[in-house]
Amino acid sequence: MGGAIMRIEQVIFSSGERLPMLLDDDDLPVPQACEWFLRRRHLEINTLMRNASEVLVIHRWARKRRINIYDRIRSGKQFTEADLQSLIEELSRPQPNSNKVAKLAVSPDTRNKRLSTTSKHLLWYIDELITDPGTSVELVVRLTAMREKMDKIFKGAFQSPEGNRKFHKHLTLKQARFVQDV
Repeated sequence: MGGAIMRIEQVIFSSGERLPMLLDDDDLPVPQACEWFLRRRHLEINTLMRNASEVLVIHRWARKRRINIYDRIRSGKQFTEADLQSLIEELSRPQPNSNKVAKLAVSPDTRNKRLSTTSKHLLWYIDELITDPGTSVELVVRLTAMREKMDKIFKGAFQSPEGNRKFHKHLTLKQARFVQDV
């Protein structure tokens, strides 16, 4: 392994089109992630870069657990509920980007965006394998079950967005005096 750390690079094509590229620890592109970005190139570069950073979270989680997510999916071996809950927990944490002290959790909005991207990416890859004519019937059955399980767990993990902070659940002093006077 090289000394590099998995990261995102922005590629600028001769046409001027810009796309993110996920590079592994050996500075090689992660083909499945890069293909997914290519298929989504109709989106704005800022959205694609955010999606890339969210996919990077998945890969960092997998590296910690010594899992190749694409090999695992291709094999049809189910992710356990503990695996998926661990991934969801990782998506809920701030990602290291400096030596500063970080919060313990991200906002519900950030968590939901990460969950959405993770779900779309992993389910896209499963769908690609399911529709591949070379995939055996037995594997299609396992992949379909895996897809249903993942979809259910990810959908169940979404949080309600934070409310508008200018609305308080308690009365202001002025409102309390008005109620008291009435």
